Order: sequence, then structure tokens, then C-alpha cells
Amino acid sequence: MSDAEREREPAPLQTIPAILNRIDAAWRELMQALDAIPAGRLAEPGPSGDWSITDLYGHLAFWDEHAVQELGRARTGLPRQDNEWQAMNEADHAARQGQSLDVQRAAMHRAHERLLEQLRGEADANAARIDVATRPDTYLHYEEHLPDVREWRQRAGI
Repeated sequence: MSDAEREREPAPLQTIPAILNRIDAAWRELMQALDAIPAGRLAEPGPSGDWSITDLYGHLAFWDEHAVQELGRARTGLPRQDNEWQAMNEADHAARQGQSLDVQRAAMHRAHERLLEQLRGEADANAARIDVATRPDTYLHYEEHLPDVREWRQRAGI
């Protein structure tokens, strides 16, 4: 992350309920945009580069799972691990190829629920540290994909 990117980072949220609320709001907004897409259009490429909505479901699952790992690191006082996110995206995308819409959507919802369960169990934790560790994979990530989904829906007439 560059110095300019660090300067644009929002101040860390200070409580677990605040983190959960921010995640929930961003998640609900993204899910509303995704749920409005007809089932027959979910495999079409385009909402995120060449990826389909089906691919995006798997991608969201992967990064919520990653947030759980980063939460574990934050719990022990370790900083967020610097990740080769592009290589990770490509490897996960390749591993999920051929998985059905239902499998990827279910994985996304399972990963998200696991993340929320883990966060709910952090009542006595350093919330600011947890926010810094998980926000790139959670609410900032959901907010990153929302405009792409909305633009694709508009272009596709959905």
C-alpha cells in the first residue's frame, strides 16, 4: 500500500458493533444489487472484468474467508499480512472454475456467516486493530464491487 493510499484510509472503527454495522450495511447494499439480477444472467461475463456474478460469489467467499484469517492474526497482535492479492484472486478463481452457481453462492453465504460469528465473539478485542485487519476484505471490498455491479446491470438493461 502506498503512502497516498494509507492517507485515504478511513480512521479505524473503535467498536465491534460499529464494525459489524458497517459490514452489514455494505453487504446488504451489495446483496440487493446482486439479488435483482435474473438467474439466467448470473453466468454472463462482465460485472467484474471477465468474471460473472457466479464468479463474484466465489470471489466474495474467498475474501471473507481471508478476513477470518486476518482476524486471527489481529487477535494475536500481528499486523495485517501484505498479500499478493492479484495472484490470490487468480489462483482462487482458477480453483473455483466449474463450480455451479449454487455451490459458489452457498460458499459466499457460509463464509460471510462464519466471519460474522467470529467478529461477534470478539467483544473484548482491540476493535481498531480488527477493523484495520479485516476492512480490506469486507466492507471496503463490498463497496469496491458495488459500482461495477450497478454499471454492468445498467449496461445489460437489468
